[in-house]
Amino acid sequence: MSTTSQIQTAPDIKQIRAMLVGVLFDCPLGGTPEDCICHHIRKLPASQRFEWVKQLSDEECREIHRNHMLCLKRKAGRTSYA
Repeated sequence: MSTTSQIQTAPDIKQIRAMLVGVLFDCPLGGTPEDCICHHIRKLPASQRFEWVKQLSDEECREIHRNHMLCLKRKAGRTSYA
């Protein structure tokens, strides 16, 4: 029996920006944790959140995305989903 491995490619900057917009409204694990990199941005009106993402450089977006993914992995590892 042969197996095929899936190659994961890094998301492009458009995908990262779209993900950031979603994260600015809620944590995927629920709520708006105070230790989240986006916590303070979530307090802004929606229009200001969109503007905030637009003004970020590509590298800033990638850095926030990296931090967000690390945080998700860390928190998901200590959360049980029954």
